[in-house]
Amino acid sequence: MRQHRAEGRISLQELKGRVRIHLADRTVDVAAGHLLVLDCGVLHDVEALEESAMLLTISWRREKSASESFSSTQQHLDEEAVSRMDDEGGAPDAAVNPPGEASESGLGS
Repeated sequence: MRQHRAEGRISLQELKGRVRIHLADRTVDVAAGHLLVLDCGVLHDVEALEESAMLLTISWRREKSASESFSSTQQHLDEEAVSRMDDEGGAPDAAVNPPGEASESGLGS
C-alpha cells in the first residue's frame, strides 16, 4: 500500500504473515500476533513480506460542531484518503461485494 496517512489514530493487528511499515524515520516489521499503533497523521506505507492478513482499526475524531469545522487542509486530506481507498479497491463495500458480484439488492458494484 503506497504512502499515505490516516486522520485518525490507527491500530494494525497482524493476524497472519508479516508486513513491513515504512515510517519517516524508521522501518517496523510486524509479525502475526503483534500490534502497531500510529497516531493521527503519521505518514507511512505498508509492504507485505509474505501472504498476510491484518485488522486495521481507525479511531476517528469526535463529530465536530459547526463552530469547530475542519480546516481546508484536513478536508483535503480526508477526501484524498477516500479517493486513494477507492483507487486501491478498498471501498467500504469492496470486501462484501467484490467487483463483478451482485449485492443483496441485485445491483452490481
